[in-house]
Amino acid sequence: MSEFQVILFVIAIVLFGITLFFIAHYNTLLRLRMSMQRSQTDIETLLRQRHDMIVDLQTFRPAIDQQTWEEVMTLRQQLIKGSTQERIHANDTIKGLLYPILPRLDETENVSLLEDLNDLEQRIMYSANVYNESVQRYNDKISNSPAVAIARLLRLKTRPSLKRVKLKRPK
Repeated sequence: MSEFQVILFVIAIVLFGITLFFIAHYNTLLRLRMSMQRSQTDIETLLRQRHDMIVDLQTFRPAIDQQTWEEVMTLRQQLIKGSTQERIHANDTIKGLLYPILPRLDETENVSLLEDLNDLEQRIMYSANVYNESVQRYNDKISNSPAVAIARLLRLKTRPSLKRVKLKRPK
């Protein structure tokens, strides 16, 4: 092999290595972004279920005062509109309005609905945590070297995690 062919061979190997490096990091970023989007879709599906389930609370209407019921029904519409953060905030606010009422509702005959509501709330909280972990991994990856160069090239930006409203449980 001539000296020229050796140089071309070395350049080809270096370019091949750079290409593999780019593809590997791009695929990782893509996988993280898809995981984050999947988590967000899960949350939105659960919030839609919560939206639909609130209508079933009509059975407990006598135990819920008029003002609280109107607030819950107003917030119910926000569960399917707006950003995921706004929807989570509406869900947390509804939960805060209903927490003081839940002990009174437990005494009624329709305990399965309350169990379903509690189960759904646990799933929403779990999905929000999974989403936040996905966002954290994604943000860490695009903020750290060497993927930061690829992220800038692809114009990827960090994403905000979901903020939850701190609620006080009734005693």
